[in-house]
Amino acid sequence: MTKSVNKHIVEIRGEAVVLAQDNLDWLKAHEQELIAYFTPKKTNTDDTDSA
Repeated sequence: MTKSVNKHIVEIRGEAVVLAQDNLDWLKAHEQELIAYFTPKKTNTDDTDSA
């Protein structure tokens, strides 16, 4: 591979790392909200709305 191809691969990997970090930051910020959303409600016995 040429140096320009290697440089391009490094740039893509760098972008992927940044995107992954952004996603992780978002998940951490919304952690409690997501846990509450996906935790089954103890009072709800109707199962029709579960995925």
